Amino acid sequence: MAVEARRKGRSDLKAWPIRAALLAASLAIAGCAAPAGPISEGTAGPREFGTPRPTATPPTEPVDIVLSWIECEDECAAALQAVVQLGPDATPLLVQIVTEGPPAARVEAMQEHLRITYEELAAYGETHPEAALRLGEAEYLGLYLDNYAALYRIRSAQALVAIGDPQATSALQVALRSSERQDVREAILEALRELGGQ
Repeated sequence: MAVEARRKGRSDLKAWPIRAALLAASLAIAGCAAPAGPISEGTAGPREFGTPRPTATPPTEPVDIVLSWIECEDECAAALQAVVQLGPDATPLLVQIVTEGPPAARVEAMQEHLRITYEELAAYGETHPEAALRLGEAEYLGLYLDNYAALYRIRSAQALVAIGDPQATSALQVALRSSERQDVREAILEALRELGGQ
């Protein structure tokens, strides 16, 4: 009983950075629609990496499946399972994300959402002093974009572990050396331990 409680406590501690990043991302984009991709719904064809698909149907392309897992907010087991089913085919994409962070198109879209959100919050704060922002726009954008990038890198490391592809080990070691955030480093170290590379 005590051992179970300790394990649950450790797993709760490991999950808090992800929850914080998800909360930050969801607060930033609440009420904002994702930008439409260059291909209309139902049209097959290549798309740029990271371009959101304007549809509510379950994703079928590997990029969409991976990004659905990374951006999942609730009931994420099925999204992770879909990535696992891709197997080693998902490894190059996940390695790219864990080392480089979110695709440029996603970062630009999030930055625009954050800018709009900041303007709305600042306008509200002008008439409601108790809700006035205590951060400047650059600081606000930097904080939430950093959380967004951390979320991508952490979720990518977790997916690499779930897939269990040992080819990811060297890329994870490179990602670890370039990571400054403690929560990202811990996720990568955990992934390396699970894959036998640390």
